[in-house]
This record gives sequence, C-alpha cells and structure tokens, in this order.
Amino acid sequence: MKALPKSMGALKKGKVGPDAEAAAATIETSMKASAAFFAEHKMKEAEDWSNAAAKSASALAAAAKANDEAAATTAFQGVASSCKTCHTAYREQLADGGYKVKMAH
Repeated sequence: MKALPKSMGALKKGKVGPDAEAAAATIETSMKASAAFFAEHKMKEAEDWSNAAAKSASALAAAAKANDEAAATTAFQGVASSCKTCHTAYREQLADGGYKVKMAH
C-alpha cells in the first residue's frame, strides 16, 4: 500500500504512456495483494473492492499502453472509486498521521 500514493500521483499527471502503464501495474499488484490479505481475514467486502481496483488497474495499464486517454481516465476513476470506498470503511488515521486497517470483528 505504501507504493500507491506515488503511483496514483503519477497517474494524476498523465494516464497514458510507459510511466502510466508502470504505475497502473504497481497498483494492480498491490490491489491483488490487498485482496489476498482481506480474504485471509474474511473481510469479503474489502476483498471485493480490492479485486475491483485490481481489475480497473489492469484496464488502466492496457489503456495507457494503447495511448487511449478516454479509456485510461475511466479506468483510473474505477481505481480511485474502489480505493475511496474501502478507505472510508476500513482505514483509520493514527495520531502520528499514519494509517492502519480497521479489522472486521
């Protein structure tokens, strides 16, 4: 997850080309790992959002490679939406400014 802010930031600067493709691939890998973490902890909703983000990131990487700005923008919105939804439900800000996962009970 710690690599995601840099990758998301890179995509805000441009959603097509090799740098965007690499950033999207990083996001996809991270979201697959996130989905596995949530599956292990039986947090189905968060697992589903992580899988949706991974799928959107894959589409974003393909669009970035094809220089398809419209498709890349749509895919980026899918990634951002999945992330935001999950963060709202499962991310807690710590006093030091960092974050931790709110685990299901």
